Amino acid sequence: MDGLDGWKPQTKPCLVTYLSLAREFENIVQLFFIMKRNKLLKHLKKQGASLLREGRRHTIYQKGQFKSQIPRHNEIVDELARKICKDLGIPFVR
Repeated sequence: MDGLDGWKPQTKPCLVTYLSLAREFENIVQLFFIMKRNKLLKHLKKQGASLLREGRRHTIYQKGQFKSQIPRHNEIVDELARKICKDLGIPFVR
């Protein structure tokens, strides 16, 4: 057993294991701030961006000569939303 001597898998995970995993997951989720797609689209429209076309997996918005793709996920990570706004020359608002 290459380096796993003495290791035995648990046959039944206990409640403590589930709780510790849940706490760990909460900490990971808190690292990523998420924005709803509808909120981002409303912000883009309010700032003067317009729908250029619908792709299969993305919606393409345009403002002047600038274009950006918005993925079709209900939730978008803030860093991506910030990049989309930057691509279109729009200030990012959380």
